[in-house]
Amino acid sequence: MVKNRISIESMFLILSIFIGIILVFIVPPFQSPDEDSHFLKAYLISNRDFFPEQHGKDIGYDIPINLDTYIQDKKNFMSDYEKKYTYNDQYYEQLLSFSYDVKKFRDISTSQSSIVAHIIPAIGVKIASLIGSFNDNGPVGPAVLLQFARIACLLVYSIIGYFAIRITPKFKKSFFTILMLPSSLFLRSMVTYDSLILVITALSLAKMLQIYCAKNYEFKKKDMFLFIICGYILLNIKTVYSFVFLLMFAIPNQKYGGMKNKIKYYSIMIASVLLLTLILKIPYLRLDIPTNSLITKQVEFVIHNPFKYLKIVFSNIIGQAKIQSYWMVGTYGLLDTYVPVLLIYMIYINLIFILLYDILSEKLKLSIWIGVTYFILTITSIIAVYTSMYTGWTPIVTNEVGGNAITGVQGRYFLPYLLIIPFIFSNKLIVSLSNRLKKVLKKCDNYFNNFYYLESVLNIVIMIFMLIARYWI
Repeated sequence: MVKNRISIESMFLILSIFIGIILVFIVPPFQSPDEDSHFLKAYLISNRDFFPEQHGKDIGYDIPINLDTYIQDKKNFMSDYEKKYTYNDQYYEQLLSFSYDVKKFRDISTSQSSIVAHIIPAIGVKIASLIGSFNDNGPVGPAVLLQFARIACLLVYSIIGYFAIRITPKFKKSFFTILMLPSSLFLRSMVTYDSLILVITALSLAKMLQIYCAKNYEFKKKDMFLFIICGYILLNIKTVYSFVFLLMFAIPNQKYGGMKNKIKYYSIMIASVLLLTLILKIPYLRLDIPTNSLITKQVEFVIHNPFKYLKIVFSNIIGQAKIQSYWMVGTYGLLDTYVPVLLIYMIYINLIFILLYDILSEKLKLSIWIGVTYFILTITSIIAVYTSMYTGWTPIVTNEVGGNAITGVQGRYFLPYLLIIPFIFSNKLIVSLSNRLKKVLKKCDNYFNNFYYLESVLNIVIMIFMLIARYWI
């Protein structure tokens, strides 16, 4: 048997950072979903412009005109497969100075998002700006600022993922495989909060599982602070994923020193998350945010026609299942770079086998009600994602109220749900099945324990080749 020379969490960290850095440099600026608005928010925060202002009926920020022009130029890559990023472009964008002096007032899509979602890339931008201050030619250009922001996201999110895999007592290979999906790694190398949500979900589940499984574990204040931070991030950036904390209810009372302490800790955590949410929303209360009439009418349609809407939402979920599955793992760039269909099958086959092996071999016995509730909440959360797009995005795009189509849902939204799968199927029935398959699992141990990473690495190498072909060749 081949002995492991490196822990699974260390393997994750090395591969994530090494391959992620390659992606930082081969993917041209602003070629990931909404990277322009996420970067602009990070840039503004780095310049201590934390909250939007209101000028008349308009809400927004003072954005450097040259920066805005540069971003719009790079977005022209979208769906133009003949347009390539050249060495000449990259060379001069690294060396030429840039002017950020002249500004114009406009809104960005992340204006009202929590500043917590953009602190990490903002630190990267600030470091680049400080280094650039020593440049005799003047401030560095946005390409350099973006690279530093990407690197900051990659490093921090990789470290969070590392600790998630390290502390979880179960499902390490599943966590590894999901966090090393090409789409997960691509997002982790760009400026976006989608990857932050993914690794925070993983860390939250890992910590809860650690407390649940460890014998004689005593809940500590540092655990409480961790859950407060994770809870705030999930609640305020992507609320629909907050249900992952359901596992908290399965943790035995004795881990807290009794029911009384458990209630006390939970009360403090919930109150702290809500208080932080309220405090950081106060600056937005002064804004008179206009409401689009189409959105208002669409919300009213959903409220007054609940059964008709449920038919619409389920029709869209089922109808989009195949393409969303493709988008979730095989679409990069500005949603216009597609990997071969064969790779999609390879990714899912590998993921299914890893999940099956972990679920059967780990023998985690949760109450069936936990699995059933997780399943129900997952479906409810997916419906909430579609509802959000139906009410807040679809009517603006289609200029229609009460239509049958739901637009704007993107496959990457479903990545965190993959982490829930092992918890849905961990119960006494699965443990019983596992005992019957003991000999089969024993024969699989060598491969899954020593070569679990091979398929993930192969998938990522193919993804890198596709991105180079898309943008450079």
